[in-house]
Amino acid sequence: MVALPTCAGIRPSARRTLASNAPESQPVALKAPPYRLERLGVVMEPRPGEPQEVEGVLNPATARARDGELYLFPRLVARGNFSRIGRARVRFDPAGKPTGVERLGVALEPDEAWEQNTVTAGVEDPRITFVESLDTYVMAYAAYGPLGPR
Repeated sequence: MVALPTCAGIRPSARRTLASNAPESQPVALKAPPYRLERLGVVMEPRPGEPQEVEGVLNPATARARDGELYLFPRLVARGNFSRIGRARVRFDPAGKPTGVERLGVALEPDEAWEQNTVTAGVEDPRITFVESLDTYVMAYAAYGPLGPR
């Protein structure tokens, strides 16, 4: 049994709705997740000698495309904390385990004023989702510009 966590800022009646209308003081049984997590290791790391990755490759968004391929959209960090969002296709062995990536270039660069400042520039921390009503994938990201990360 797991108790429903406190939901600050949510009306008590809404909290009961979140817990299938169970009284607030009663624990709520949660189903086991429909997946099993297995850590397989690093699938993408900075490529030696690659200027766009010299300070790191990290925090990727992921998306499974319509063609079934799995894509990563990592933050690529160049010298001076200059960040871009890359694009890579995950490669799998015959057993279905990821073995590495095929780099497909840069998906987004800090081209706009709000993505640049006098010291550096950056687009980072991407998140991707498919919006059914638009029939397209949408990316949200943080821009590192004149006012800092936004």
